[in-house]
Amino acid sequence: MLKLFSPPHPQYGSPFRLNGLLIIVGLLLTPQLLHASATLAEQRKNFIAAERAFAAGRVANYQRLANGLTDYPLYPYLRYNRLRRNITPAKYAEIEQFIQEYSDLPLAGYIRNRWLGELARTNAWQKYAEVYQPTGSITLQCNYYHALLVEGTKEQAWQGARDLWLHGRSRPKACDPLFSAWKKSSDFSTELVWRRFQLALSAGQPQLAIYLAKLLPTGEQVIAKRMIAVHRKPTETLDCDLWRQPELAAAAALGVRRLSRRDAATALAIWQARANQTTFDPEDRIATLSRLALEVSLAGNAHAEAFLDELPEQALDEKVSEWRLRWALGRGDWELVLSWYEQLPEELKESTRWRYWRARALQAKGEEQQANTILTELAGLRDYYGFLAADLLELPYQFQDQEDAVEPAVLVALAEQPAMRRVAELRHFKRETSARREWWFSLKGVDKERRVEAAKLAQQWNWHPIDVLTVASAKSWNDLELRFPRLYGEIIADQAEAQQLSEELIYGLIRRESIFDANARSPVGARGLMQLMPATAKNIASDRGEKWRSVNELSRPDLNIRYGSDYLRQMLDRFDDHNVLALAAYNGGAGNVNRWLRRHSAAPADLWTEMITFGETRKYVQAVLSYSIIYRELAGAPPLRLADLAPAIGGTMGVGPAAIPLEIQEPVPQKIIRRCSE
Repeated sequence: MLKLFSPPHPQYGSPFRLNGLLIIVGLLLTPQLLHASATLAEQRKNFIAAERAFAAGRVANYQRLANGLTDYPLYPYLRYNRLRRNITPAKYAEIEQFIQEYSDLPLAGYIRNRWLGELARTNAWQKYAEVYQPTGSITLQCNYYHALLVEGTKEQAWQGARDLWLHGRSRPKACDPLFSAWKKSSDFSTELVWRRFQLALSAGQPQLAIYLAKLLPTGEQVIAKRMIAVHRKPTETLDCDLWRQPELAAAAALGVRRLSRRDAATALAIWQARANQTTFDPEDRIATLSRLALEVSLAGNAHAEAFLDELPEQALDEKVSEWRLRWALGRGDWELVLSWYEQLPEELKESTRWRYWRARALQAKGEEQQANTILTELAGLRDYYGFLAADLLELPYQFQDQEDAVEPAVLVALAEQPAMRRVAELRHFKRETSARREWWFSLKGVDKERRVEAAKLAQQWNWHPIDVLTVASAKSWNDLELRFPRLYGEIIADQAEAQQLSEELIYGLIRRESIFDANARSPVGARGLMQLMPATAKNIASDRGEKWRSVNELSRPDLNIRYGSDYLRQMLDRFDDHNVLALAAYNGGAGNVNRWLRRHSAAPADLWTEMITFGETRKYVQAVLSYSIIYRELAGAPPLRLADLAPAIGGTMGVGPAAIPLEIQEPVPQKIIRRCSE
C-alpha cells in the first residue's frame, strides 16, 4: 500500500518545513542560554515545591521558595493560589494590587470573581459595586444589580433585573433577592411574566412555566395551564375547543408548532384547515409559519409546495430559506430552486453552497453558459463546492498553497514575551487548560499579522490544535502545512493497511474530529483523536479480544487510531464501502443513515449529502472529504478527485428495498383534521 507520509519525529511532529525551527534551535543554544536552562530547571523544581508547601500549610517554607521565584514566569500563579484561599478584608488592598499588576493575565479576572463572591457573601454591596466588571456569570450579574439596588440606583437595577429575568431557564439562587424586590416594584408587569412564560415553553422548561403561571392574574392562569397541557401533549391541537376560543389562540399556535416536530404533515393540515378561524398575534402567526415550513421541509412532505411557495418574507429566516431550497432539490424541481434562490438573504446567495446549486439548476434548465460561468468561478476555490464544480467542468483543483512566512528572529522574540513564557511553562507541567486560557487571553485585540506569528510559534511547539485554531482566528487560509498537520504517520499507515483504508481519509477524519488533540473531549463524551464514544470503544475491544481497561485509554494515539479505524471500517462494510454513507454513520449514527436512505435511496452524492438533516453531520461529511483531498495533495501523491471519493448512491445500500419515494406518501386523512364548526 502507498505510504503517504513518512513518520514524523516525535519531538517536532510534521517532517516538513523544519528549517526555521533548526535556525531557532541554533539561536537558542548559546552558553548563556544553556546556563539559563539549568536555572529554569531549578525554578521549575522550586515552583512545584512551593505549591506543595502551601498546600501542606508550611507557609514559611512556601514564602521562602516563592521569594526566590519572582522572575519565574509562573510566579503570578503562586501569588494567585495564596490570595484566592485567603480573601479577607485585610487582603483587599493586596488583591487590588494583584489585579492591577496582572491585568494582562486571566488570573486577574479569576481573583476578581472570587473576591466578588466573598463580598456578596458578607453583604459588602458598596465594595461589590466598585469592584465589579462585566462578566458572563449570571450569579455575579445578579449580585451586581442587587448591589446597585442596595446603593439606591434603582432604575439601573430594574433594567438589569428585566434583562436577567427574560430567559427560558431558571436563574441561580443568587438572583432571588433581586427578583423578589423587583416583583414588588411598578416596573414588574404581567406582560413580562407572559414573555418569560413563552420563553420557558420554547426552551422545553414546563416546570418553570408552571411556576410562572402562578404569577399571572387568576383569569389568565387558565390560558397558561392550557398552553402547558398542549406543550406536554401536542395532539390536543386536534381538539376543536382549542380553536373556538380567541383567548386560546396562542395555545393553538403553540400546539401546531409542537406537533410539527413529530408529525409535520398533520400539523400543516390542521393549520391549513383551521388557522383562518382564529385571530393570532402577528408574531405568533409568523413563528408558527416559520416552524411549520422548517419541519415540513425537513420531513420532505410531498404535498407542501403551495404552502412553502406562499410563505411571507417575515417567516423566511436563514434556516427556513435553506431547508425550503433543499425541499425543492429533493423534489428535483429546478424551477423552484431558481425561484427560491432569488429569495435568499444576500449573504446566503453569495455562499459557495447555493451558488453551486443555482448552477446545477441552470444546467438542468439547459442554460449551460450561465451555469458554466458560476462553476468556473467556484472551481477556483479550495473547498467542497469548489471541488464539486471542478469535477463538473473536468478542471484541476486549485489548492492555493502559500506559506505564511515568518522570520525565525520574530518567533524567538515572541517566545520570550512574558505571556508566551507562561504558556510554555504551563505546557511543561501539562496544565493544558491554563495554557490555552493564557494563550487566547494574550491574543485579545491582536491583529492578523500577530496571530499568524503566534500560529507559527504554536506549530514550532508542536501544539497543533492551537496553531490551526489560531491561524483560523486570523482568517489566513492558504498555509496548508500550518492548517493541516500531519502527525502519527506510522500509526496511521499501519492502520490504513490493516483496515484497507486510505491514509488521507484517516487524516481528514482526525483533522475534523480533534485537530490532532489526543486529549480532545466532546460535550457528549467522545474522546481522543478520532472522537470515539467509550461504549463504542469498549465494544471494539471486546470484538478484538482485547482487555478494556478504562476510558482514559482513549487518549493514547495508538489505541484511539486503531479503534477509530476499526469503527470506520465497520461503517464502510455496512454501507457497501461508500465513503459518504460511512462518514455520515460515523458522525450521525448508522440508524440515521438508514432513515435518510429510506427518503433518498438513489441520488448523486452531492444531492444526497445536501439532504442530510443533521447540519453537523452534513458539514462533517463535506469537510472530511475535502480534507482528504488536501492531505493527498500535501503528500505529493497522485491526485484524488471528489467524484472518486463520493460516487452516486444506489438504491440497495444499507436498507435494501424499503426505500419509499416521496411521491407515494399519502396525505393526512381529512377526518383527523375536519374543520371545526362555528
